[in-house]
Amino acid sequence: MQKACILAIGMLASLSLYSEEDKGYVAKKQQPSYAEDPAMAQNPCSALTTDEQAFAKKLSSSNSTLFCSKMTPMQRQNAMQMANTKGPSGMKMTPDDAVQKVMSSSNTKAPGSKACPVQ
Repeated sequence: MQKACILAIGMLASLSLYSEEDKGYVAKKQQPSYAEDPAMAQNPCSALTTDEQAFAKKLSSSNSTLFCSKMTPMQRQNAMQMANTKGPSGMKMTPDDAVQKVMSSSNTKAPGSKACPVQ
């Protein structure tokens, strides 16, 4: 009885591997890739939140590219929070300075970096 149940489950699992799309009975849904989407190619910031887009508009073009396409959501939040706070010199940190600071601090934590050598 147990072998029959296992065999039946195995057969069901193998049948479910082949969907109607795989058999060609149903047209496959095409999802646009970001590379093909002209809006994404022209403006990588369009996929961000409105707050992130507003922050990106304050950045230089190179920092905007970093912010929109290279930074993680956590890094973007850190940069946004860091902007307009006082930096080490006591001066307000600009949005561009904040992006550079976040990127430089994340690079020192990258695997293989020499920021924290093994003793």
